[in-house]
Parts: sequence; structure tokens; C-alpha cells
Amino acid sequence: MFIVFVFLFFAFFYSSSAEIGFCDDSSQFQEIVVYGNKEKEKNVDVVNVFKVNPAMSFSITDYLKDMAGVEISEKSLLGDTGDIVKIRGFGNNRLKVFENGRDINATGVYGGFYVDWSTIPPINVDSIKVVKSGVDAKLGVLGGAVEIKNRVPTGTPITELFGSYGTRDTQNYRFYYENKIKDIPFNISIDHLSSDPFLRNNNFLSNSFNFSTVIPNVFDGKINASVYYTKVKRGLIVNNRKSNDPQSPLWNVPIDPSYPTSLGEFMPPGGGPTRTPVMGAYWQKEKTLLDLSYEREIFGWQAKFAGFTNREERYEVNPGLLIRDLKPDKTDGFYMDFSKDFSKHRVRFGYYFKNQGSGDTFIIYEKTNPPTYDQNSPSSQKIIYNSAYLDDRFKISKKSSIYMGIRYDSFHAEGAPMLQDGRGTNVQGISLTGSAITPRISLDYELTKNDTATLSVFKSARMPTNPEYYWWLTGYSGAKLANGAPAPGYRPVNYLLKPEKENAVELGIKGKRIGFDYSINGYYYCIHDYIMFRIDPNPTNRVAYNVDEVNMYGVETTLKKKIKGIDTILTYTYQRSTKVNDALDSQHLLNGLDYFPRNMANLTFQKKFDNGLILDFDNHYVSKQNLLYAPNSSKLELVSIKPYYTADLGISYLMPKHDLRMDLMIYDIFNKKYQEVFGYPMPGRSVFGSLTLTF
Repeated sequence: MFIVFVFLFFAFFYSSSAEIGFCDDSSQFQEIVVYGNKEKEKNVDVVNVFKVNPAMSFSITDYLKDMAGVEISEKSLLGDTGDIVKIRGFGNNRLKVFENGRDINATGVYGGFYVDWSTIPPINVDSIKVVKSGVDAKLGVLGGAVEIKNRVPTGTPITELFGSYGTRDTQNYRFYYENKIKDIPFNISIDHLSSDPFLRNNNFLSNSFNFSTVIPNVFDGKINASVYYTKVKRGLIVNNRKSNDPQSPLWNVPIDPSYPTSLGEFMPPGGGPTRTPVMGAYWQKEKTLLDLSYEREIFGWQAKFAGFTNREERYEVNPGLLIRDLKPDKTDGFYMDFSKDFSKHRVRFGYYFKNQGSGDTFIIYEKTNPPTYDQNSPSSQKIIYNSAYLDDRFKISKKSSIYMGIRYDSFHAEGAPMLQDGRGTNVQGISLTGSAITPRISLDYELTKNDTATLSVFKSARMPTNPEYYWWLTGYSGAKLANGAPAPGYRPVNYLLKPEKENAVELGIKGKRIGFDYSINGYYYCIHDYIMFRIDPNPTNRVAYNVDEVNMYGVETTLKKKIKGIDTILTYTYQRSTKVNDALDSQHLLNGLDYFPRNMANLTFQKKFDNGLILDFDNHYVSKQNLLYAPNSSKLELVSIKPYYTADLGISYLMPKHDLRMDLMIYDIFNKKYQEVFGYPMPGRSVFGSLTLTF
């Protein structure tokens, strides 16, 4: 904490002078703007700006799929609210998602998600910045972040109505209203999404409500407030394979021929028939996000003070076997940010506090006669995160500028005095602490009038998450039983779970050549004490442990050009990974990370006609993916997902005089059979039509 105050003291008294403008342009991020944002339409030809149609998206993850370096892996076309997004191979436990400046990552425990994408309806989003770099001291990531900017109420009266219908009785209805009361603008949005199952028992229903307002002229500043509520009911996928072993001839034989063959899900922490879903199994989740911030100028500094809270409750039912009432997310936090332009500098500093925890669990075991009740707290834990950052961007010549930053991170994890692991063994709780100071530097150089190069060299760190801490404690820590004896089957390997420490180099160039807007980025990340989190076939359910070293490197390319009136975008990604000393992969079955395709490519075409007709044709290719899979409690197997290609077609017609938009979206138009997650086939061709009315 002393370091935090040193940061803030040094930053506040750094200096002051006349303000100047400064452009922090970079090839390491790309921006997505949503149709209807008139102010940004003029920029859509820039290589790092993508434009999307919200009518053709059920989730904002659909906005990301055309970008280089971004991978989307879903079990189903919609309704998979899990950890499905990767940037440069970093999944949701390693990337951060910010909504209006605040980190919305959740605990991830007991079947919850690090990032619940269902809590961000597309109708609320104005723009998204995808940061493919870890150099920014404020973000504090290894190599990826998503910054979401919601629609800010301006007070201009507007009403939007949206409705869509399609394959599997999929229905999506949205309502957006904006106005003002006196001088206080506000907006309200409502979203409904439902679909019948493609995979066995996997029906989906979601309803959400959002309210936000801006109160101006409060002590020379303004107050921003928002509340978001969502209620989701999701059927858990029931196994539809007669064997879970890919080597068995029964792997592709369905239990119920009316559904495709697929693996099932489990109710965390898994293990045994009680937590294996049967027909009718579901979870129902209610989540509330509250945000309050105050912004004003203080002694020439632009200042923001903000607080936030997450509350999630989930009710789970496995008919005849198990009923659970959980509180997976009880997170509170606050942050403050200061920035100022003076002389040739832009200085920024801030502090971020997050108390990320979960609540108690109440379980009813219906399979017993009479039913038994268990009030326990396997997920009742918390991790306190503290972060502080200081950075400076400044010009060193007409053609070059430097970014320098430093960040401090610390965590303190604390569980209940006694925890129960997935096998029902009572284990003593152990607290865990760690910290890191990470410097960063980046140089931008203007090669020509149209071309700019960026070189970044930095260190970064990632603190363990709640589920990693819990499963390290109960599965791989060498922990003791409540009576002090060593727990059977526990191995004292990597006894202390350590934070990840990264050394990174990034090189990017962007500009315009022979009529092409282009961007080329290369990167190399060396991560020490990489936290691996996987299923252990014997004897525990899941384990979290440190791998000595993981190396990730790759190249990303984006090309944009208008060819005979057709906007054409090509993105290509090449990536590799290696690892050193993975304790569970003692046979070296997999040299790198799971789900790490070597090649990915997207080719999109858009044609706009004068009569308001717009045609979109998107092509996606992902190469072979290898992973380790545990079909039973005695072995790990190396399995793979075959390469796949899909194409989507969108047809839109805009009637400006009537403010009416009609859209037709066909996913997987060639009806390809493929998987994004091992064991779960995607549905093939799916058709959806929609109407949007704005007035």
C-alpha cells in the first residue's frame, strides 16, 4: 500500500503547464462502431475501425469475430454465456473487459463466468475498443482487453423498437428509449432473447433491463449513474453420447437420436451422478450491476471517482438429484483516475481497488430419503486486489513519441477457515498474497506521411483469480485435512500458487500503401509461472497450478480496400505457443496450450446500393486445434478439432423516410458441420429476420 501512495503523491505534483493536444494513435488496438453512430461514419475506411450492424448480432461477441487475433469458441450459436473469447490466446481469465471504464470481470467460481457476455445487450453499445497489447499501465493486462462504451444519454428524444425471429423459434426483442427530465438526460433499454435447444436440453431464456443517467452541474462536475439487471434461465446440456471416450465406437452414437451427438455439461465442481445433468436440469441466474461516478476538473486535472458493485444469485436444479442456491459474485470496488495535458506531455495516474468474492451455498440432495440439507461455503472466499498506475505520453520529435508507464498490483486471497473440495473432503483454508511492479515503454515513429511504426517492450503480471485460488487450495496445494493430516491424493507440487509474470515485445506498423489500408502486428510473450487450470483425471476434479514457462508469439495482418464499390476486409492471424514443465502433462502430449489454432483468417465483403440495400458476406477459417481431454478418471488424451470454414450472409434494407430497417441474416450459409468446442457440434445453417424502427 505504501507504493500506491508514492505513486499518487509523485503523480499529483509532477508539474503543470499549458495544455496541448496529443494523439495516442496505435496499431495495437482496433475499434468497432455500431450502425447509426453518425459522428464516426466518416472514419470507417481507417484500417483499425470496423463497423457492425447490431440487428445481425445476438451478443456483442458477434462484433469481435472478424478481427485478427480474436477467437470465439462457443458450444452453441446463442445462449453460451461462458468464457468464449480469446485475444492473442488469452482467455477471459487473462483478458479484462471494461464497461464505461470499470472492470466487469466476475469471480468465475462455481460455474460462474469471468465475463458474462449476456449482461451486455447489443442495443446498449455505442462502440468497442479491442486492445491487443499489454503495454497500457492503466489496463494491467498480459495482452488483451475489451473496452465497451455504452450509449450515453444526451437528452435527445429517441425510441427504438427491434424484433427478430428465426431458426429454433429464436426470438429477440429490444426496446430503447432516451429523453430528459428538465436538464437530466436518461436512457432505458429492455432486451428479451429466447431459443429452443439444438443440443439436448439446452434451451435459453434471457430478460434484461438497463437504466442510466447523467446529472450535470454538480459542484462543477457531473454524476453518472447506471443500474443493470438481467435474469437468465439456461438448460444444462445433457450428455448425448453413449461413450465419452473418442476412441470408442460408441462416441458418435447418440443416446437420444432426436438430438445431435454431443458431450454434456456438469454442475460444478462436478463428479458423480448427482452433478451430472439429467433432462430438465437448468440454472436460473439473476445479476445486478450498479455504477456511480463523479467527474470534474481539479486544479487543471481531469478527475474521475467511481464505485461499483456486482450481485449475482443462481438457483440450480438437477431434477430428483440436487437443488442448489448459490451466490457466485459479491464484488465491490472503486477507482479514481486523473489525467492532464501540458507542455509536450500527457500524464495519467490512478488507483483501483476491488474486493472480489462470493457467498455461501445452500444444497438440497434430493436423491436421499429423506432429502438431506447442506449449508456449506466451498465458494465463500474473497480476493482483494489493489492496483496503481502512472504513465506519460510525450513527443520527442515531430515524427516520434514515447509512452512510459509503471504499474503496481497486489492481491490477498482468503478462504473460509475450512473448505470442502469436490470429493467432499474438508480442507483447511490457506491465505495467499502476492504483488508485482511492472514497467512499460513504447515508441511510435512516423515512417512516412501515411505509415507509422510502434515498438513496445514491457513487463506485466496477472494475479490469481478466485477459482484458481480455490482449486489450487483444494486440489494441488499439499493442503491438510481439518485434523491436520495430509489430504490423500494431494501432491505438494508448486506449493504456493504464484502470480504470472510476463516479459513482452510487440512491433506494429500501419498505414496506407497502393490503395490498401493495412496493419501488421507481431508479438512475443514469455510468461513465467503460467497458471494452468484443467481437469485432473486422478484423483481430483479440477486443479490449478503453475507451469514454469509459456511462450506465445504470432503475427496479425489486416487489409482494407474498396474494390469496385465493394468494401473488402481481409484479416489473417498466425500464432504459436510452447510450454515448459506442465506437471499434469508429464508425457508431453501437447507442446503448447489447449485450443490454440495456428492459423485464422476472415474475409468480408460489403456492398451498399443507392436504394438503401446492403449486402454483407463474411467468411471465416480456423485451422486445427489440439487439446488435452480426460474421458475418464485414469488418463489424459490428446484430441483435436478439425479445421473449419464457415460463411455468413446478411441482407439489409433501410427506408430512411420511414426510419425502418429490415435485416435477414443467414449463419453458416453452406451448412458446414464443425465444432468450436470439443465434443459440441454447431447447429449448421440458421436463418433470422428482423425489423428495426426508430423514431
